[in-house]
Amino acid sequence: MSESLIVDGLTFSVARSDRRKTTAIAIERDGTLVLQAPTDLDDADLADAARSRVEWVHRKLAERLLRADLADKAFVAGASFRYLGRTYRLTFTGDLDGVVCKDGRLHVPTHDRADAEKMLRDWYSSRGRAWLPARLGPWCDRLGIDPVEIKVLDLGYRWASMSTNDVMNIHWQAMSLPPKMIDYLFVHELAHLDHPTHDRAFWRAVLRVMPDADDRRAWLRRNASGW
Repeated sequence: MSESLIVDGLTFSVARSDRRKTTAIAIERDGTLVLQAPTDLDDADLADAARSRVEWVHRKLAERLLRADLADKAFVAGASFRYLGRTYRLTFTGDLDGVVCKDGRLHVPTHDRADAEKMLRDWYSSRGRAWLPARLGPWCDRLGIDPVEIKVLDLGYRWASMSTNDVMNIHWQAMSLPPKMIDYLFVHELAHLDHPTHDRAFWRAVLRVMPDADDRRAWLRRNASGW
């Protein structure tokens, strides 16, 4: 029977070897987490080894999810783009000043790829600045946290982060996600104000206001690379 281990919501497949002296974690191409360990390592030490690498695992998984950037998109008429979880078809309409979302389509006024990419990034960012603050406020209230400022940026391989001055940074690509997944990003980052690491107290704070947080996080891991 194969051995598995669940630590902080992450499921690891355990691979033991007589030749291994230390532990290591590998992330397979399909996202499977493999915890490699010596044969005689006891369960408590095995769990501690996994727990010490949880933040690294989350960071690497986030990198995978955010690799599907606009650069990988096909910029042809009819190509699909998502906004707040809904799919819109790309249409080139030359008489516009900028991107327009209307009638199930994203209308872009240029066929030039570089210009179209910039326009779409700017459009997602602009929509985020307009939409996100009102969505964030109620979650601050539920967590008993003073309202925080929110900025929409290109965060590279991170969906979101909290700055030292209590400013929440959100990747512009988050505006492609369904609203309930954006809510998860909010709660995750707000919980870090009181709990800097992903320890048990952190996850208790998250689950207190969002009981299905584990399901939302699992959805992001499974699906967000295409969003």
